[in-house]
Amino acid sequence: MKTLKMNIPVVLLIIYELFMFVILLKRPGDFSVTALTCLGVQIIVLGILKMFQFIEISRRDGSTAVFKIVGSALAIVLGMLIILNPFTREGTQAQFTAVAMLTEAVIDIFLLIQSIRSKEVI
Repeated sequence: MKTLKMNIPVVLLIIYELFMFVILLKRPGDFSVTALTCLGVQIIVLGILKMFQFIEISRRDGSTAVFKIVGSALAIVLGMLIILNPFTREGTQAQFTAVAMLTEAVIDIFLLIQSIRSKEVI
């Protein structure tokens, strides 16, 4: 339980990501391109933070967490795709952003479970 309490920011992030997934999937027209671009920037920043965390943990422990590095690289790529907007319609961009938020939530849930099992803070 102590590990879960220390990971409250991650739990709140997961709830936010799942909430954004539902909103973007159900009502994509309600979000403007600016809001979607902000979400893309957020995903990139979180991916970079996860990358730095992975580097710090691997220096400290000498361990390699392949899932963390893949998850952070995936976050950066998804965020870049959202910002660059290769889609022709705003609805398509909103649906892609929803999938990106769901992907980030699933990765964060997996990392949270892994953290609780190993009694670490994410």
